[in-house]
Amino acid sequence: MTKEQAIEKIKWSIHINELTKDINGINTSINVEVLETVLSMLEEKDKIIQFKEDINNTALDRHKNTKKSLKGIIKKQNRIIDLMSEQLAGLAIFNIDKDETLLLNDKEEVKQYFENKAKE
Repeated sequence: MTKEQAIEKIKWSIHINELTKDINGINTSINVEVLETVLSMLEEKDKIIQFKEDINNTALDRHKNTKKSLKGIIKKQNRIIDLMSEQLAGLAIFNIDKDETLLLNDKEEVKQYFENKAKE
C-alpha cells in the first residue's frame, strides 16, 4: 500500500466512523482521535519535505545562475584580452628585467608574452 492509499484509507475511516457514532456521540468502531493525529502528522511531514525540496531547488537555481554569470564574465574578460592583444601587436615592448626591447608581431605573441610574465 502506498502512502497516498494509506492516507485515503485513514480519511475514509474517519468519515465512516463519524457516520456510525451511536446516540451518545461515542465512536463505536475505531478511535478517530488517533487516526486524526496520524493524518495530521503525515500532512505536517509532507509540508516539511516540500519545504526542503523548495529550498534545494532554490539553491540549485542560484548555483546555475552563478555558473552562467561566471561564464559570461570569463567570456567578456577573454574578449577584452583579445582586443588589448590586437592593439599591442606590432608595438615594441621594453623588457626591464632583461634590458631589451621586444617586437611582438601578432596578438598571440602578445598573449604568450604576458602569460609568461604572469607565471614568473
